[in-house]
Amino acid sequence: MQRRRWSKGRGRMTGVAAMLCGLVIGGACGGGAGRRSDVGDSVRGAPPENHDTTSTSSAPHQSASPDTLRPPSRIVVHDVHTGPHGMAAQVRWTLSPDRRAIIVVEDPVGVEAEPVPDGFLYGSETTGAVVQLNGVWDVAPSPDWSRLAWGRAFVFRSGESDSIPAREWQRMFAWLPEDVAEPTTAAMRRRAEPYTFPASGMSYARAIALAQVMNVATLPAGRVPVVEAPAVRLEGWRVRWTASADTIAVGSAPRTVQDDAAATRWTLVQARRVRSYRDSLGVAPPTVHLVEQPWTEGPTIDISIDIDMTSERRLAGGGAAVTSRDGRITVVRGGSNIAVGPGAALAATRDGRFIAALAPNPSAKEFDPKVRVVVYELVP
Repeated sequence: MQRRRWSKGRGRMTGVAAMLCGLVIGGACGGGAGRRSDVGDSVRGAPPENHDTTSTSSAPHQSASPDTLRPPSRIVVHDVHTGPHGMAAQVRWTLSPDRRAIIVVEDPVGVEAEPVPDGFLYGSETTGAVVQLNGVWDVAPSPDWSRLAWGRAFVFRSGESDSIPAREWQRMFAWLPEDVAEPTTAAMRRRAEPYTFPASGMSYARAIALAQVMNVATLPAGRVPVVEAPAVRLEGWRVRWTASADTIAVGSAPRTVQDDAAATRWTLVQARRVRSYRDSLGVAPPTVHLVEQPWTEGPTIDISIDIDMTSERRLAGGGAAVTSRDGRITVVRGGSNIAVGPGAALAATRDGRFIAALAPNPSAKEFDPKVRVVVYELVP
């Protein structure tokens, strides 16, 4: 196989990848195929695939530093995405203007570039909060980075049927948060069915979105659950913000069965800081300016591409210098040289508390990618 460092194609299928996916088409290649069956039926609104896979490792002992950037007491490894990885996955990230917060996304696609739900991780040096969520179509920070909006993804499993089975409506009903769900499954179906859209070009599969918002400015330190994030509306294929940072633009379903398809229209919703976000302002006129968050596109993870993690890469920050070389990541900050872990660094917050990286995937099976997207957290 040709050796390449990064590949930035979105939705691209290689010949080898397509052949391999033909062998495992019933697994994780299709849009929504191979999804887990335990979709939060015991807890209404629980993310369907958001199991905590955080691992920890002790950092080497360092002497105390007079600098405020003390060596970490421990290093936590957060997986960005623990759901289906699709046929290939694009990695991207964005940093807040002060570089103290980061969002990292793993965006997989199906065998014919059909949509597969993404996973993202948000980390903040200011609060120490970490938010990780699988099963989203999109995520966007408000312009002031005080809140996150995302479009939760639900893919109906129709099997051989040419319609959505009743059991799938029941599964969706259990998945929905209480502030969205109707009193009965039948009522929920009548309300939700107009918002479903095709999720596969190879078989009958439909999906739906649910826009939600979380205030991240006041979150406590540590990993924060997102079950209680207020819902906005039964759309959210794409999410954006207006420049005022108080209004969300919720994108409707795409016209084509493609992972990178644009929304067909935008509905503005006033994002009040209360439990219910019901104040819809209607369809956005063409004159409304929607903020496009600048994203950096990283490598494409594909089993047919060998990603070079040995070359040297340096990330200079305000209070830390991150280096990856020969498959190892180190940080120099506060007069200390810290061994972080294996992999290739992609991006880091200002003081190096959160480092996005590609790391080896020791549990990879035959047709799984040999690398995974992680965020190392240097917990003070």
